[in-house]
Formats: sequence, C-alpha cells, structure tokens
Amino acid sequence: MLKIKINNSLYNTKLNWKVDLNLKAGVAYHLKGENGLGKTSLIEELKLHWKELNPELRYAFTDQEELNGFQDLSVTGLMDVFWEVTQGRHSQSDWREIPLFVKSQKLWDKNIRQLSGGENQWVKILMMLSLDSEVWILDEPYQSLDAHKQGELTELLQHWIYQGKYLLVVHHGDLHLAPLITLGLVADTQVLRLEETHGH
Repeated sequence: MLKIKINNSLYNTKLNWKVDLNLKAGVAYHLKGENGLGKTSLIEELKLHWKELNPELRYAFTDQEELNGFQDLSVTGLMDVFWEVTQGRHSQSDWREIPLFVKSQKLWDKNIRQLSGGENQWVKILMMLSLDSEVWILDEPYQSLDAHKQGELTELLQHWIYQGKYLLVVHHGDLHLAPLITLGLVADTQVLRLEETHGH
C-alpha cells in the first residue's frame, strides 16, 4: 500500500493541501483537474514529502521540464552523468543493457539541443526507466510524443501495472490502462484536496 498524506505544503506555502490516500499496487491512478489548479505542484509536493511518506518505496518521477541544463551533452553523455549521480539506484549494471535503450540507439549520439520535443520526452522516460524503482509518478508523459511513441509508452505503463507496481499519471486526455482509478484534484475554498472520483 502506498500511503500519501499531506497536510502542509513544502513546495508552495501559499497553497493549503489535504491529501490522504492509500494507493494500491497494480493499479493505474489517473490524476485529473483543471489547468492551473495544482497538479504539477502536487507532483513537486510528493518529491519533497517522499522521505516522510514512503521511505521504504523506491520511486522515479518524470516532469514537464526540458533537458535545458544539459544542452552541451549528447544523450550518451547525459546518461553517463545520470548513471553516476544516481549510482546504486539502477536495475542494470549499464544503461546500455536496458532493452528499450537498445531500441532507441539512434538517439545516443544526438546532442540534447538537437532533440525534438518528442525525443526530449522519450529520453526523460528512458532515464526514469533506468532506475530500480517500485513507484512511477509521471507528469504529462505523453507530451510531444507521436502516435507510435504514445503507443509504446502505453504498453510500457501497462506492463508496469501487470508487474504489480505503483503508477500515478497526470494526463489531460483519457488514459487507456487497466485497472484504472481516476483521481480528481479539486479546490475547496482555500484547500486543495485530492479524492477518488470513480474506478474502472
């Protein structure tokens, strides 16, 4: 069980939060809510609160940011740096051994500044995939991906669920995963709260 309980903000102290959920493994949780309400802020809250919430569960996040700070590196250079910084958190001894990386080998020698929006997004997903984790939390992971890559991502997420792992996805559109539970982020006077809206 993944316990998420937040009563105070570490990310944006102007926001009041009321989040109290128990998420089950092997289920996709789809976080929805109006633009500007705070879905991305909630992801940042989870990062900052993680050690007090679920220190025993290893996690990996993707966000909506570009890889701007690494524009002088190739994808290979970025992955080598990432591998070094996150050492001890990997499922393989070398990122080049991960099958999805092998399938994406045409990106390896590309400079980060040369990546299209979809390629940038795919590299971030690969970075998350390289971590040995039990929880994936993704903020708009389908952003800029073409239809083929969106299908690959859906297959990857579905496989993750079948493995009995934890998955929370912020996504504006429909999420075609099973089993699926939709969570709504709603404003209640000065409090933002997260609640289960319906299940499938």
